[in-house]
Amino acid sequence: MRKHTAFAITKKKARPTLSEDDVKYWKKMLSSTLKVGYEFELNLPEPEGLCAGNELLCPCASPFNVGNKKCYQMCTAWATCSIKKKHGCVAEFCLEFQTPCYMCPKYEKDCNKCPLYNDPKNKPNERRNRLSKTLLPSKTVGTVGQFGVLKVIKDGSLEGDGGVEIPTVGRRISFKSFYIQAKKILDECKDEGAFMNERSSLHIHLLAGYYCDREGRHIDELEKPVPEIILANYHQLMKRYQNALAWMGSAGKEKNKLTRWIKFRLPISRFSALEKTMEKVKAEMASVSGGHTGKYFFVTYYNTLFDSDTPNIKRLHIEARFCDGIESPSVIAAHGVLQYALMMKAVELSRYGIVHPGDEEWRSLAKIIEEKILNNAGSWDGPRHGDTSELGTYIEDLRKQSKELVRVLRPILRLYGDTLHILEAIAEKPCSLRRCEGKSWNEIEEEVRNKNIAKHRKLTSNVLQVIDMCEVDDCDNIEEWTEAVCENLRFRPELVVEVINSLISSHVIAWNTADGCIMRC
Repeated sequence: MRKHTAFAITKKKARPTLSEDDVKYWKKMLSSTLKVGYEFELNLPEPEGLCAGNELLCPCASPFNVGNKKCYQMCTAWATCSIKKKHGCVAEFCLEFQTPCYMCPKYEKDCNKCPLYNDPKNKPNERRNRLSKTLLPSKTVGTVGQFGVLKVIKDGSLEGDGGVEIPTVGRRISFKSFYIQAKKILDECKDEGAFMNERSSLHIHLLAGYYCDREGRHIDELEKPVPEIILANYHQLMKRYQNALAWMGSAGKEKNKLTRWIKFRLPISRFSALEKTMEKVKAEMASVSGGHTGKYFFVTYYNTLFDSDTPNIKRLHIEARFCDGIESPSVIAAHGVLQYALMMKAVELSRYGIVHPGDEEWRSLAKIIEEKILNNAGSWDGPRHGDTSELGTYIEDLRKQSKELVRVLRPILRLYGDTLHILEAIAEKPCSLRRCEGKSWNEIEEEVRNKNIAKHRKLTSNVLQVIDMCEVDDCDNIEEWTEAVCENLRFRPELVVEVINSLISSHVIAWNTADGCIMRC
């Protein structure tokens, strides 16, 4: 037996906890209204050539022979040339040579093979226009659209005349939908030559109650404000696991540069919601942000709107900015579900009080690791990598913290596709370490979505089918029921037992004594 506490809870008289009924209400309300939106940031290739294809002195792509000479060696003034009569013809080397190419009907240029050619179609603005036509942005948060894209714009921090930034419309939680959306966006961008580096990042938005009507009036989608203690606990969880999230979201390809700089994702470790309401935390973040009104922190509440009469939240809009430019659609989808799971965990914990970020030992270690993984707020013209050259000593600590985060959220993560398996994989070895091993993004995608996941998913589906079809009942205990199910399914008994136990621990299924079988919760 192992006894341990992931974190402590503090109760404050001024911050009322949620009742059991409140917890049930907000879990149901947020599970049906909370949406996740993404922002993809990619660079576009810079035009390199100097010629737009209108140069008149380009050589012909299809010269032909005229006797023992090439066509371009035939001077149009040859018949009347006085120099030829006195000194002989030197063809194209003559000062008065007149090329036949300008008048030749067969003259053609092959600009695509010319290193000096700069095709106007490859200008960043043209690439963005093509992406807009392909991805069909809805241009309104009220319509998801075919591919979930809100708009296709540029961002001044990206290469290639602002590169391309693609925000998506918030959509309800679905690993599969997030995956399909991310894959489509990445595939189309790569077809246009887009690429990610230390200037790129992935932002994840948690959204609820953010709709307005055509006159700009707020629509009360939430019916009533979200209790402030829920957002406080979300903030405290993000604060506690800040280093783990930076580790799991890293995508650099050099061990000394595993992640990007902190200029646009400043740490939140100094901001505590234990003594201050979240409205005050938001104001404090804005006051120390150096003029960017609190937009550029690890997680920001810049667009969150508080109720005028209470500390509660009228519009929930959280932006998590910690992920690097990730090119694995599976990892992108998993990070979206992870943010949702953190919010749902915050609801559950709000029945007890407010999460304490850790004891003195935890905080001291967290501060040291933060300095090793989240650093470099240097000048705009300097390097935009973080310096992780001294991180090696603390990699096992990061793995431990990341695995703790996944363990804490496991009951929620299990419910959403392959999320749990993918997060377990990147908690152990994030995309950055895999890239340091020389793995391509396609290889990383294959690694995190391994065959065992598909096999586990199929077995889970088969077990649930047995339950839904009431194929086995009237058993004396769960062991007898499990044994009967194992006989029905063509999988090893130990695997069936593992799936059943995981579904029970995730509160998906439970033992029904009256009917002698397992039923869905």
